[in-house]
Amino acid sequence: FPSHDKVYNLAGRLVKMIKKEKEIVAGQNYEFWDGKDSDGEKVHDRMYIVQIIAKDKSGKSVSKTKTLVVLNNKKD
Repeated sequence: FPSHDKVYNLAGRLVKMIKKEKEIVAGQNYEFWDGKDSDGEKVHDRMYIVQIIAKDKSGKSVSKTKTLVVLNNKKD
């Protein structure tokens, strides 16, 4: 089912929304984020919150939230 990820900084500001066209299925799924914000700028090294949102087979929205640490993401 189509899904999207939202990346927030610890202040709760939305840094980037990543929409996915592909369907995901239950189980382990891996996604990669390029470490850039919505303007295409590299983010600072720090902790971020990632919310993964998808729909289950019945159409109900489900989400999972995880923390992510960005290290050595040198800004140009």
